[in-house]
Amino acid sequence: MNVAQTIRCVLAARSTARQGRERPGIPKPSGLFFRFPGRFRGYNPRVTVLETCPAAWGLPHGEKQMALNIERRTSGEIVILDLKGRATIGTEADRLHDALRAELSAGTRKLLVNLSALVQVDSSGLATIVRSFVSMGCSGGAMRLVVPPGRVREVFEVTQLSKAIQCLNDEASALATFH
Repeated sequence: MNVAQTIRCVLAARSTARQGRERPGIPKPSGLFFRFPGRFRGYNPRVTVLETCPAAWGLPHGEKQMALNIERRTSGEIVILDLKGRATIGTEADRLHDALRAELSAGTRKLLVNLSALVQVDSSGLATIVRSFVSMGCSGGAMRLVVPPGRVREVFEVTQLSKAIQCLNDEASALATFH
């Protein structure tokens, strides 16, 4: 099976999974599923392609459908937002945007966003954080991020956002920078 046929099979499997019906004339995916360049893993025919994608991205099996949870707490005059789950395109990014926008409208001047329990962030989540950082700076406030080493920290390092936005490893050191 060549690359074009494999792509056609994957797209057909996605379409079939969405519609819940078989597509005649389109072959099923082969026994291998592309994960990393040069590395393959066995394909499990009982699981649809859509369900295997989080595993292909390196997410643990139980975290593939984890929504974004945002908890608000305060430490003196500093507002802390704890993010848990995934900040990806869709309802999660919208929920993050609404929470950060609400803090800006409420007049918060010192905001600490704790990304310690964040499993995944994509360009939509990053854009929301950057937009809020710029808005906070324009209104005379300060925003810091707690981003411990891991997958999310790597995203901030690769995009070089860690140079523009102050990213600290733990909450205690981040709180100390506000005083």
